Amino acid sequence: LNQDVTISTLTINAGAQLTLGGFKMTLSSFTNAGNLVFVGTAAVSSAPNNLAGSSVTYNSGGNSVVLSSWTYRNLIINGAGTFRAAGALTVGESLTLSAGTLDVTINNYAIAVGNSWTNTNGTFTARANTVTFNGTTAGQTITSRGISFNNLTVNGSGGSWTLKDALTVTSTMTVSAGTLDASLTNCSGASCGITVGGSWLINNTDRKSVV
Repeated sequence: LNQDVTISTLTINAGAQLTLGGFKMTLSSFTNAGNLVFVGTAAVSSAPNNLAGSSVTYNSGGNSVVLSSWTYRNLIINGAGTFRAAGALTVGESLTLSAGTLDVTINNYAIAVGNSWTNTNGTFTARANTVTFNGTTAGQTITSRGISFNNLTVNGSGGSWTLKDALTVTSTMTVSAGTLDASLTNCSGASCGITVGGSWLINNTDRKSVV
């Protein structure tokens, strides 16, 4: 969009993309099955129903706000700027840091991720926040690219997360449910190191594993 717009119903189909160039979009019904791209901070009056497999991408060279009132399926940070969470973030599928900085701000907003965390070329400013992996599907991965977490919790019964590089947690690491796999087959033949600056808690009541 290159101007403010008011519509009743909007659907982004699977495989399609809508880019908001910092303009206001007023609508009453919004379904996203494709990819919604924010370039800058755009005002959207109604939170979308983000369907499985859909994504929301924040792509800006300046300072932008990551909306916290939305439940994301896939959240992608891919811009040269700083993207500040407006509140706790819920990502039902995967979070990808392709470029720029995701900052949870001095409020230390929590982030919940159902599937994978992939940092290919971004920065995560964790401050004193907690990132929780809470999905129930096996086969997920964590790629931190050397960027530390503050508190990290694995709490997804039946879920499993494989480390793809070394993991650093500056405060508390908690495995409450699910599996965290740091075995040597995952990191170019070397064991994926885990460094924890505070406590390491394993307190599952059902399946618990760190391998």
